[in-house]
Amino acid sequence: MVYKAVKDALLGYFIWTSIHWTVTNVYSKTCTPFSYTGFISTFFMTQTFYCDTLHWLSCFSHNTMGNALATTTSFLMIRLCNSYNYAKK
Repeated sequence: MVYKAVKDALLGYFIWTSIHWTVTNVYSKTCTPFSYTGFISTFFMTQTFYCDTLHWLSCFSHNTMGNALATTTSFLMIRLCNSYNYAKK
């Protein structure tokens, strides 16, 4: 039971990290290219549907990973406090 939960958590971490890493790199290369012409075209490119979708997905994956970290930390702290209280009795 615990093994499956850990396996699922690690799989979720890997999937969301991969999504976030891929999307942010595609966004930076496509929508904000590192050149003089890229500096000028960024103003227009970031407003396209493609770049707007990549930006949304980047923000969504960032928030999801943050929420997962908060949930995992809370779960571990509750388990730690319960085991401390159990050992104390």
